[in-house]
Amino acid sequence: MNILNALIRVANIEDLDGLARLNNLFNEGQETAGTIWQRLTNPSCVEIPIVAIIHNRVVGFAGLRIVPYLFYDGVHAELTELFVEESHRRQGIARALMQFAEQIARERNGHELVLHTGADNQTARKFYAAMGYTEWELVLGRTLLQE
Repeated sequence: MNILNALIRVANIEDLDGLARLNNLFNEGQETAGTIWQRLTNPSCVEIPIVAIIHNRVVGFAGLRIVPYLFYDGVHAELTELFVEESHRRQGIARALMQFAEQIARERNGHELVLHTGADNQTARKFYAAMGYTEWELVLGRTLLQE
């Protein structure tokens, strides 16, 4: 998919350095391309990395988790990450990443796409609402491992 000179596609091995760079900006981490590659090639990995490329540079990414249901037809599709480099925001790239994730989810028999965002992240909430996403349920959580 091309939008505004951005190529949107599933990431490949050549994108690992760009994914690590953006992930570290987004999550304030220190992930390396090697660590990301190890996770992606782990047989239990259920995430699909999607990238936005402009001039051979990764400028945005999304993570799409696809997990088959045990007791239902179809798959659970969840957007786990969405980030666009600040200098490339407000150009339709996040929307294109979302649309590509939705397309993959449909192709894999996903009946819906869910996502989590911070209750206080008004920018993200407005963006998702503009994309047609609505609040469905309350999500509960509990910390199991301390970092």
